Amino acid sequence: MANTPEHKDIMQDMMQQSDGNRLSITPEEMEAGANEIAAAQGSLLSPEGSAVYMGLMKLIEKDWIPEDIITLLFNSGSWYKYR
Repeated sequence: MANTPEHKDIMQDMMQQSDGNRLSITPEEMEAGANEIAAAQGSLLSPEGSAVYMGLMKLIEKDWIPEDIITLLFNSGSWYKYR
């Protein structure tokens, strides 16, 4: 979605208005996250679901989110859609 100039501007405006932050997840990190969850739980995350999971891991690593806090992540897609 944010690949077009219009969407990029909308996303940047939302980030500024919400005083939000952003981070990047590489394709390799998405693959690693999907593999980690598949091995641990047997769930097959979509790439965007894996990106959210890996984003959470980065936020915990950076101490932006405490490791012991309960966090709910939504995986709205399936690995099967992309394979």
